[in-house]
Amino acid sequence: MHSSGYNLPFFGRHDALQDATTGAFEYIDVASGGPVTLPVTNGNRFVIFSTPNSLIPADTNGKVDIYRRDRQLNLTTKLSQAFGGSQTLGDVGEISASDDALWVAFVSSDLSILPGLNGQPQVFLMDAITRAVILVSKSLDGTASIGYNSEPRISADGRYVVFISVESRLTQDDDNPASDVFLYDRIIATLQRSTIKAD
Repeated sequence: MHSSGYNLPFFGRHDALQDATTGAFEYIDVASGGPVTLPVTNGNRFVIFSTPNSLIPADTNGKVDIYRRDRQLNLTTKLSQAFGGSQTLGDVGEISASDDALWVAFVSSDLSILPGLNGQPQVFLMDAITRAVILVSKSLDGTASIGYNSEPRISADGRYVVFISVESRLTQDDDNPASDVFLYDRIIATLQRSTIKAD
């Protein structure tokens, strides 16, 4: 999640939030109640990020997980989990969060996230409050995509997710063997191909 007025540089194995005006840095990937390196500025309360670091005692899987940092309450919460609430067995890849930090789109090939996955990188959408996850890269027959899915981007309000897929069974009108851009609408639960052919 990139918030107005801030940058998210990466220092070794630590994420930090930088005030673009003052240049002040604040470490984000810290445990709840953990210290910050510089005073926190107002606004931009939540930051969604992924890290291989274990920031809570219950995170013992050694994998890249998704966390949410509440800068106001100085609280770090792990969001990613396997189906049923246990720890994931694989890493999370690219992530994208809505402006209100309530929705997170992400990529993972982890088989433990939902039943019926096949080991291909899939695009998921997570409710950051309930931590419920839905499969976005779903084929017409309801099964997980057998193609490579990547680069999820979520809209500011969390309604839409766009991503790239080589799968040709996601929509009826996908009649080419190339990668396409797809648009998922969370409100009406529809997926459409958004790639426009050049004349």
